[in-house]
Amino acid sequence: MDERSSPLTDPITGYGLLAGFSVFFLVDGRDLAFGSVNQMGPGFFPTVLSALLLAMALGGIAVEVAARWRKRGLAARTAPRGEDEIWAIQWKPLIHVAVAIAAFALTVRSFGIVPAAVLSAFIAGLASGATPLRHLALLGLTIGAFVYAVFCVGLDLAVVPYRWPF
Repeated sequence: MDERSSPLTDPITGYGLLAGFSVFFLVDGRDLAFGSVNQMGPGFFPTVLSALLLAMALGGIAVEVAARWRKRGLAARTAPRGEDEIWAIQWKPLIHVAVAIAAFALTVRSFGIVPAAVLSAFIAGLASGATPLRHLALLGLTIGAFVYAVFCVGLDLAVVPYRWPF
């Protein structure tokens, strides 16, 4: 942890928590039948997801440690952040993400999974305020194509890709 990080904002702490949760779910899911890729059991998805999250967390810790080793010895450091900045709630992203989740839930049955995903990605992307609208539109369309490819084509789920209710 460097001078300007607190335990609440330190990336290694976040990666450590992610690794801890991943290990918990790996251990907790060991009693469930794993199955195979073609016949997935109830333990397949949580085990694979937990293993992937654990790998990403350990990779993030490795990257952070390597970055700190490179920065070691540098005298130019910024002043530590104040206590108010650490505890300040970022309301705009919180509201945008909540609205995006609600928009997905409200539109998925009426319009299908692809338009709901496009709309929710666009709304969530508005949270930063710095992303141009054309980039958000491209992001939404890319996520819509990804959702269609994964859920409708790849997994062949019984979901309606798109629907015009009017």
